[in-house]
Amino acid sequence: MGEKIKLVKNLDDLQKLVLVCCDEEGKRYIGTISYFGGDIQERRYLSVLYKDPLPEGDDLMACWNWLDDNSVNVYLDYTSSMELGVADFLSAHNCKLNSDELAYQVVEDYGEINSRYHDEMPKINKVLVYAFLK
Repeated sequence: MGEKIKLVKNLDDLQKLVLVCCDEEGKRYIGTISYFGGDIQERRYLSVLYKDPLPEGDDLMACWNWLDDNSVNVYLDYTSSMELGVADFLSAHNCKLNSDELAYQVVEDYGEINSRYHDEMPKINKVLVYAFLK
């Protein structure tokens, strides 16, 4: 499994983040922020925000696929930084954390995310962040 790291200021070394939070009602939400590149600074990252909660279950990929197939409440937005994308995700789901308070877990692939999620599903008012390096 990947190593667990704490990033405080610079998220520029990351290609993609997958975030999962659990709100005060116990509903879990997912979002991603990906390095998109390009010449326009304001459009360097693409944020995908799922407004509907994940269905119940500990197989994150199956739950995520279900959302992709069934939810119309998916928002795509460009952002100028990974930090801003994380802040938007936290704000959208009323998480009372800042991006510099999160532990970013480096992973190699989605299978690793799925097994980690199974072992450490987020508790109320907690956020799991899985990070892919560039």
